[in-house]
Amino acid sequence: MPCPETPSAPAAHTDTPSQHHQPPAPGESRPPVLILGGSPLQVPMIQAARRLGMRTLVVDANPDVPGAALADEFAAVSTTDVDGLLALTRDRELAGVTSVGTDRPVRAIAAVARAHGLPAVSPETAAACTDKALMLQAVARAGVPHPRFALATDLDELRAAVAQVGLPCIVKPLDSSGSRGVVQVNTEADLPRALKYALEPSHEPTVIVEELLVGREISCEVLCVDGVYHVIATTDKDTTGSPHFIETGHTQPADLDEETLAAAHALVAQCLAAVDMRFGPAHVEMMLTENGPVLIEFGSRMAGDFVSSHVVPGSTGIDFIGLVLRQACGEQIEVPPDSGRAAAIRFLTAPEGVLRAFHGEEAARAVPGVDAVITLAAPGEAITPLYSSTDRLGVVVASGPDRAAAVAACERARSLIRIEVGQAPSSAAADPAPVEGDLPARGRRVLVIGAGRGQLGLIRAIKRLGATAVVASLTAGPPPGLKEADEAIDVDLLDPDAVAREARLAGVDAVATSCLDTGLEALGAVVDELGLRGLTRAAARLCMDKLAMKRRMVEHGVPTAPFREVSSPEELGAALEAVGLPAMVKAADLQGSAGVFKVTSPAQARAAFDRAQSLSRHGTVIVERFLNGTEFGAQALVHDGEILHVTVHGDDLAADAPIPIGHHVPLPDGVLASQAREVTNAAVVALGLDNCAVNIDLMACDGQVYVIELTGRAGANGLPELMSAVHGLDYYELVAREALDLDVPGAWVRREPWPGAALAMMLTDPDAHGTVVDVAVPADLPEWAVDLTLFRGPGDRLDGFTSSNDCLGQLVVRGQDLSRCRQRAAALAAQVSFNLKEA
Repeated sequence: MPCPETPSAPAAHTDTPSQHHQPPAPGESRPPVLILGGSPLQVPMIQAARRLGMRTLVVDANPDVPGAALADEFAAVSTTDVDGLLALTRDRELAGVTSVGTDRPVRAIAAVARAHGLPAVSPETAAACTDKALMLQAVARAGVPHPRFALATDLDELRAAVAQVGLPCIVKPLDSSGSRGVVQVNTEADLPRALKYALEPSHEPTVIVEELLVGREISCEVLCVDGVYHVIATTDKDTTGSPHFIETGHTQPADLDEETLAAAHALVAQCLAAVDMRFGPAHVEMMLTENGPVLIEFGSRMAGDFVSSHVVPGSTGIDFIGLVLRQACGEQIEVPPDSGRAAAIRFLTAPEGVLRAFHGEEAARAVPGVDAVITLAAPGEAITPLYSSTDRLGVVVASGPDRAAAVAACERARSLIRIEVGQAPSSAAADPAPVEGDLPARGRRVLVIGAGRGQLGLIRAIKRLGATAVVASLTAGPPPGLKEADEAIDVDLLDPDAVAREARLAGVDAVATSCLDTGLEALGAVVDELGLRGLTRAAARLCMDKLAMKRRMVEHGVPTAPFREVSSPEELGAALEAVGLPAMVKAADLQGSAGVFKVTSPAQARAAFDRAQSLSRHGTVIVERFLNGTEFGAQALVHDGEILHVTVHGDDLAADAPIPIGHHVPLPDGVLASQAREVTNAAVVALGLDNCAVNIDLMACDGQVYVIELTGRAGANGLPELMSAVHGLDYYELVAREALDLDVPGAWVRREPWPGAALAMMLTDPDAHGTVVDVAVPADLPEWAVDLTLFRGPGDRLDGFTSSNDCLGQLVVRGQDLSRCRQRAAALAAQVSFNLKEA
């Protein structure tokens, strides 16, 4: 889904500012605070760090998260990859390490903090706060009121657990959050379905069965300072109730008498002491039963759902996120007094179908007391039933002098928002319902690696072929592919073995990806483990490791820039002497332009080496000759050892940075294109790529075509759509057919090539800063416009253009020649306008 609008939270108190968090002088060097996660949940924390003058190093397995563009530094490392995070930060100082709104990185925070001598909970406490079995076992030993519970790994154990706990009961994963996998069971007949539902989002083979608590649910937002538990806010919760208990609203302060409030706060202290938690934020959920408060669960992190970032400041005046950041960085903090106000949040939902539009957002924002109206979905996305918190469509946040005023403003604003919903299509959007003969993949199950915007076309193509599209991705955010897919697996793509295990459990019989390098080794692991068609793990590793790739190309005589491997500063001088200046310094195991630096002096080279080595998970750096020439590329597809096509394309780069913002076919220089095809064939053979699409980056310099790098998947930034326009077929479908082994040569023969030129152009605006209110697009596209897709919509925050993540959309056009294509692209782009509200 797109990044939601993240307006400033209501004005909040802080204790007396110290020199530490005043904005530093220009050029001052200071270590960054490591923030684990860059999804919309972490965006307010990144913004708060910047407001406090802190540098930020943000990590997330998904390089397209909105926090990547806001961070001072970003690395595509999973928030659960402890080894990767330790390698990333091994040779550098950190100011602190923290996150917000999710349990997933809690153990990694504890491990990184211990390695760097930073304040955080212990690894043992982190484990107890992220494993519901360990948590309940700890509170049971401490005599804390808790539900009866039992564990189960299969259906027989589940039946025994239910017999012990009693019906009705709750079945949930050990390690999930956001209500994912949580279901109420009323009869034994529901058990098989409940077991499958609870295991789907989990990385553990065990589920927990809990007594169904009856009463009123509340939560406490807590900050532990020097072993003292400060309950900053107590929250009333509204949920959907049985069977999934999805939260639909929160109100602070909770409407409690003094005796009940004191009992709730006492339960907080008992719970946290049971796991020896003495530091940092906590979120404690409990049920107010007729026998008093009873624990549901807790986490050593701040609440999600915009509670910590918006509701707490609105009701208390306390900058909760700011306090947590400063505490994580070692500051002595004091919790300021509560302002005595109130705040409410209500979530937007709608019936099943396809989201057409939001109406009335500006009127809702104009209601007195409303602090934010945030949309979490974009037009065209499927609206599904409420199975988890990721299925909600948006939020309204309001504050006031008391509960009644805050709730009234929130409800008034919500009533002004109308969600236009269209009928859900029986197949891919805008496609006619296929007849039986049009479904050659009926009954097949295809695992799609990734669920970002680059995989949407592939997911739709797989469904058009009649197959079930199962996406593998971390689901926090959530990525837009979740709404399009038939099924989803919540798994870290940087853990190939875990992806392969999940693929086997899901019963897939094909695997594919597009426009994504992050999960390429995971794809190879699935291919090898399940004996499927596609890129092998060995070939995928070559694509992911620039050093191994270059060595293999040299062995096979494929032209590539002269290079040296450098593992220490002492080796850097010899490498520069060998390749000359200017030179390129690269982290060997990062993708795209991450960790790549052009240097013109030894001093620059040393700084670039230190930076690249710190970003590399393995500390390996390449120094290679800078090739001063023309950068371009090619797309190819390999089928059963034969290269079906090599389509050479020109690249258009941004004016002020080497960022691709467009591609075009044909390449004007026919001789250069012919050389590129020969080099591409040689590189594909050298790396052993087979039964996959290929994306290759090339450089023409001094009459020679050199390979920069290549990978076994279709290119990004409009390249699949450009290939579709050039060849007169759906290129995503061709990739899907290759994975499914569905008559790929026949599909290629049936293509209808375009005889002229085609151009793909990314929509960018370096001067766009603000929140999108609405977007104007042409009502009808001319026949020469092959594609117009927007990546941003109402509620999204725009902050100029510094990387491909900042693209606003893409368009693809055809014409008689390239000049005509450029004219048409400019004319079409001029009809797209983003109306912004300045921050």
